[in-house]
Amino acid sequence: MAIDVAADRPVVLVEISADHSVRVAGEVVVVSPGDDPRGAALAVVAERARLLGQPVRVHAREADGTIFPLDVYADRSIAEAGAPIPAERRRGIFGLRRPGSSSAAGPTPAEGAPAPAPTPGVVAPPALAEADVATPSWTPPQPAASAHPPAPAAHTFGAGVPTPGAEQRRLLDLIRSAMGAGDHAGAMTLAAELDSRTGATAAHPAERLAAREVYGYVALATGHPEVAVRLYAEAATLGDGGAGEAPARMAANAHFCWLRVTDPVAADTAGALVLHAYAVGGVADSPGARAARRRLTTARAGS
Repeated sequence: MAIDVAADRPVVLVEISADHSVRVAGEVVVVSPGDDPRGAALAVVAERARLLGQPVRVHAREADGTIFPLDVYADRSIAEAGAPIPAERRRGIFGLRRPGSSSAAGPTPAEGAPAPAPTPGVVAPPALAEADVATPSWTPPQPAASAHPPAPAAHTFGAGVPTPGAEQRRLLDLIRSAMGAGDHAGAMTLAAELDSRTGATAAHPAERLAAREVYGYVALATGHPEVAVRLYAEAATLGDGGAGEAPARMAANAHFCWLRVTDPVAADTAGALVLHAYAVGGVADSPGARAARRRLTTARAGS
């Protein structure tokens, strides 16, 4: 059964450096000598898509800064998800080319795609405009750069990412099945169980972070953005502790979910959690954090 790519889901950042090193959602992917770094990145994202049971939205960034919005499928096929944010004329990741080449996508950016900022990645650099959320699977994804945080991104099992044990994998498969069947209540129950069990048995902070991210994504995808805000904000305190890429990404994910909270009281509480998450993530003065403060201040002034 074909699965449509939902616009409201997290975005995974794939980075190919000049030295051909690869990072997927902030995690280093080991590339064996002679292997294609793009192929290695594609394999990791495709595995995430397989585990999630749906395509994964990717922002593929090359060494020169060009960003390619893509949808990656479990069979490793890809589809352009908007016009690239160009840099130089050079072949893009996964074989795509920059704008102006015969294979480039048309100039229609995907809704919520981050503005052409210097280093779009997981948190947000320039102006704040609503972005998309990607679908988390096991490891945390990275929000794209933009005033409005990019949607929470999806993650799969790759180098540097804790491999789920048999019980965790079973729960992940059940969550995926429940989501596919439209059993949102069941998916939430299973995600909560995954989070609880992992929290009690995890041997490494990254496992707790990964499980919490799955729970946050499921909450957002099932129409509980206020719950997702709390979960992502709490996730900012997990991991190895202190400021870093993961806490900053979780703060951006919490911010994205906050934009979906419509109840004024719940939104006020969520806004405070978002600001706390940005502070914990060590990015309290980032463009995203400043935009969050302005939004909360404006909302409180008008209430």
